[in-house]
Amino acid sequence: MTYVYAQCLTAQAPGTWSPYVENGCSDTCGMCGVIKMIRICLVEGTCTGSPTMNSTTHCGSTLCPYPRNSCCPGFIAGVSSGSLVCLQIG
Repeated sequence: MTYVYAQCLTAQAPGTWSPYVENGCSDTCGMCGVIKMIRICLVEGTCTGSPTMNSTTHCGSTLCPYPRNSCCPGFIAGVSSGSLVCLQIG
């Protein structure tokens, strides 16, 4: 089971945007991976700022095997839904 720690991406930005497209997780454990997401303004002139929006989220919540640290910086081992996973600190 893979958990993804995600920022809220549902906030509406002014304009007409495509859905986010993601590239997949860059690592498999310890919340060391990153998913990069991008979306594009579909109707020129309706979107504020850049014509593209980028977002990243950490992924790969399973604990890393030895000799790697169990979790990457900013995350700590904990229990979620009965499984040991890396959880965000704070």
